[in-house]
Formats: sequence, C-alpha cells, structure tokens
Amino acid sequence: MANEYGNYATLNPLYPSSNVTLSNGNLTATFAGSGHYHNPATMLIPTTGKWALKATDINSAGRPSYQMIGVIEDNPASLTDAHDNATSVYWTDQGVVYRAGSSLGVQAATYTQNDVLEILYDRDAATLKLYKGGVLSYTVTSVPTTANVFSAVANEGGTPVWTLDFGQNGYTATDTDYLNLSTANLPTPAILNPDDHYFSTVIDHDGSDTDGTCTFNLSTYEWLAIIKNTTGANENWYWINSIRGVNKYTSSNTSASEVTDANVFTVSGTTFTLGSTLGDKNYLVEIHKAGLASATASNEAGSINTTETSFNQLSGFVISEFEGTAGNATIGNPLDEALDFLIHRPLDISGIANNAVAYHSSLTSGTRFLTMGEAGDGVTIVAARETGAPQQTDATMWNSTAPTSSLISLGSNVRSNAGSSMMSYGWHKVSGYSDFGSYVHNASADGPFVNTGSFFGSFLTRHITDAGATQSSGWAIMDRNLGTGVEPGFNYNYSNMGWSIPGIASTAGSNGSLQYEFISNGMKIRRANSAAGAVWMYCSWGGTPIQGDGAVNQGRAK
Repeated sequence: MANEYGNYATLNPLYPSSNVTLSNGNLTATFAGSGHYHNPATMLIPTTGKWALKATDINSAGRPSYQMIGVIEDNPASLTDAHDNATSVYWTDQGVVYRAGSSLGVQAATYTQNDVLEILYDRDAATLKLYKGGVLSYTVTSVPTTANVFSAVANEGGTPVWTLDFGQNGYTATDTDYLNLSTANLPTPAILNPDDHYFSTVIDHDGSDTDGTCTFNLSTYEWLAIIKNTTGANENWYWINSIRGVNKYTSSNTSASEVTDANVFTVSGTTFTLGSTLGDKNYLVEIHKAGLASATASNEAGSINTTETSFNQLSGFVISEFEGTAGNATIGNPLDEALDFLIHRPLDISGIANNAVAYHSSLTSGTRFLTMGEAGDGVTIVAARETGAPQQTDATMWNSTAPTSSLISLGSNVRSNAGSSMMSYGWHKVSGYSDFGSYVHNASADGPFVNTGSFFGSFLTRHITDAGATQSSGWAIMDRNLGTGVEPGFNYNYSNMGWSIPGIASTAGSNGSLQYEFISNGMKIRRANSAAGAVWMYCSWGGTPIQGDGAVNQGRAK
C-alpha cells in the first residue's frame, strides 16, 4: 500500500557501473553498452513480509536482446552479473523467467515499451508474482531466500530506460497485501538503540589514568573490550574480557600468552579507565556487551563443558572460556542461531604463529579459516602488503564443520582447540544491528557499495580471496568515531587500522583522501586498494537503524 511517511527506496546512485545513468530522483535508469549490467535499489528487501515494485520500460526501440526486471542479491559474485546470479529472479521482455541462474523458459508474458509491470515478492512464501497491466502473468516459486534487492538490468547491449516506483509517486500494489519499500514499512528492529549493546569511542589518553563513560554498566554485564592506539608509534591490540578479568589481556597481532597487567584497563559501573601502561596517544575503544554477570555459567551443550559462558541473545554475541582438548570436539552455542563470525584464541601457549584464528560465514566451507597474528600459514608479507589468499584450508581447524545454531565444532588444531585454556568470541547477524557478508572489489575508487540493510555502523574487513594479485595488508577496521572533517566517522580518511597485519603491530593510517563513506544503510568503498575480483569479508556492528516504530528514523539515507 502507498505510504506517506519515511524514506522510499530508489535506485542506488552509489552502485558502481559506468553503463548505467540514473535520473529523475534516481528512479529512472538508462542503460548502455554490452554485458550484464544492473542497478539495485537502495534498500534490501526484508527477510519477511510482502513487498512490491512497479516498473516501466520507457524505451524499447532497437533492443538487440533481453531486458530484465527482478531481484538480485546484494554484492553478487560479479559486479556486472545479471540473470545468471545464484540468488536472482528475472523476468525478460521475451517472457523468459530466470531463477537462481537457470532459465525456466517462456513462462510469463512478453512486454514492450510503456507496459506497466509489477514485481510482488512474498518473502515468507518464497514466491515472486509477475504482473503486467494489473493482470497476474506468472508466479515464480522456490525463490532463493538470500536477502535481495530489486534491480533493473540491461543484458547484452541495447539502451533500455527503466522508470521505477517504490511508492513515492503514489503506486499501490494490485494486491494490496503487498507493501511499498520504505523506511516506514520496514520491520521494527529488535534493537532500537544499538548503544545499549555496542559501545565505541576514541579516548585522548595522556599516559596516566584517563576515564571514559560506557553506555552500559560494565560492573553488571560481561563484556569484551578491544583497544588500539590510533596515533603515534606502533602498539599491540589489547583484547580484554570480563570473564578473564580486567587485569588480563591478549593481543591479536602477537603469539604471546595472556598478559597480566593492572594498569591497562579498569572499570567501575559505566566508567572505564585507560591506565599508565598505555602511551600518550589516542585510543579506539570498542566494547561488546554480553549477558548479565550474575547469569554467567558453564555451557554443557557440547562435548566440552565450557568453564564460563556469557551471551547476549538480543545482539547475537557470545563469550566462552573453555579447556581445550587438542582433539575433535564441540562447545555449545546458546544463541540458537548459527554464528557468522567466530574467533578462537589460546591463552597459555606461546610461539604459535597466527595463534588467533577466525571463521566467517563468507568462507567457502567449514574447512576454511582466517589467521590473526604473525606471519605463517602461507601468507607472505611484502612490506605493508601481502600476496596469497588469506583464506586458508585445514580440516583440523573446525573439524570441517561450520558453526550451527547449537554447536561450535573444534578440530585438533591448537589454534582453535589447544590442550589448554581457550577463549571463544562469536557473533551472528541481527537485522538492524549487525551484518556479516562479503563483497567483490572492482579495483576502483568507485568501489562496491556494502548494503547492511538498515543501519550504519563500525566495519571490520579482510580480503578472503586474492584474485591472483597483491592486496592491501591485514585486517582493517573503520569506526564511526574515527576520522577528520565536520562529521568524523562518516566520510573519513582512515585506510587501515592494521587490526592484525601479520607480523606488524600497526597504527591507524591515513593517506589523506576519502577512503570509505558511511551512509544510513552501509558503506561505500572509495579505495582502489584491491585487485578486481578479489572477495572481501566484512563485519559490521552498531549505528542507528533507519527503521523502527512505524518509523520515521531516516538516518542519512541516500
């Protein structure tokens, strides 16, 4: 139904394609050139509900081949990919329907210039209804359930001109059960105030005790704090969690055992203090809230009973300490949803290269992992850049099994399951609060747009495939509190926080130009720091959702 409030979706002007020109308030797309080019909408289609799009092909003259309208995944495997995408559905002017990369043949009506088309997407039923002139032409069933965006696409040449209406021009779906894509119609997120669960700030530390104020009580809840200097000489990362205690830390960029030091970080209620061990520098402080300290307990769901487990069901975050067995095993996952990002770190073993390891849902299988720490595992360091894909293969890391909604699988590798004390940190996606995914770089300063769905936050990135070329170094973190200019953290310069460049304890860096652009529902890559075709993973937390409560929280929508 038509909706008078909030921001309506448009075609995304930040999507990189020299073959598509947007006009008419980004509702008209003019295509040129050969190849499978597409332009998605600014908003991801929610994972539940019924959603509508109206489209008109206003220039059909001289088309040499298919023109298409439909849905396609965000950040597809190819930036120019169209109907052959594994999670797409397209309806061509020839009446051919493509689903998940395969043709279903001539199933729907043909269409031509000025025909009015509707795409009605029922996410819960996994169906896509195709209407022409208000008449149902075909219903696509078994639509892939990956989060998708609406797209208009030119295929193999021609100059089609598509005009779309998401409701801003008065469009109401033929089937009024279907909603227009606008912020007011988006589902209310479970977390309306992300600061209640994730806190970040930059502290100007004078080398003595410097206080900061967290948005939640650090004496009441369990938590993970991650601290890194952003100025001055190189310095290690500090990982501190309340289960182990505020006087202990590990570093993701070294293979040193856990260090006891009472002068790094202390807490009292909502106040935290950076101590004298830290230098006279600025420090980024990020804190993830787990569960109530009073509820921390052993988790006995796996073959290994954890020593302590604390979790935040709402934000999808869990911390566990356990005694490893150096063999195939499992520990429990209390979140009831499969983890998208997982870090394991031995506490007591020195000299293990890349001692911290990570799993990400964008890795190609449960045999894959990412290293965090010193050089090794086939990763070659060349100055501040590296060759080789950081995605490594070892069946013994996770016992060839990705995390499930109830268990985290461990292999015999000492970095994931040493025969000693281990820490486990895990997250899963929560709509409107966090997102975990991947994007394909195009080696351009007009880089990919990473659509998180409905919020802007802090980003952690890492390339996971290399496309056969040298890539930028290490893990990078982009936080909304970093940067320069009128609005720090939105359009800022930081190129690399050096989160764990193997063998390098890096400082935040800047090359003096726009690197990443934060907007209301994601991040635009402005760095030509990658080979074309290299795949990058990302994690994102926090930020203000653009929807909620019938919403009119429009954020910084573009």
